[in-house]
Amino acid sequence: MPFSVGEIEIPTWKDDIRPIFKADCGMCHDGDSESVLNTADSWRDQIDNIVQLVSTGAMPLKRDPLTPSEVATIRAWRATGMLQ
Repeated sequence: MPFSVGEIEIPTWKDDIRPIFKADCGMCHDGDSESVLNTADSWRDQIDNIVQLVSTGAMPLKRDPLTPSEVATIRAWRATGMLQ
């Protein structure tokens, strides 16, 4: 009898990461910010730093930390090739 655990969803910028950015990061890292992170390419350039900061709760500043699920989504996006 075959065994199946279902399909594994690979996170994408558009469907998974951008909504996290908009909800939790955009107020400081969009537009006129010194550290603009509003595109997938800008996240790719900073992904190790972003993962470290959100994993430790250092970001977002002056807001509730990301949920474990959100952090896991960002980590999975990095691990699966950071698709658009």
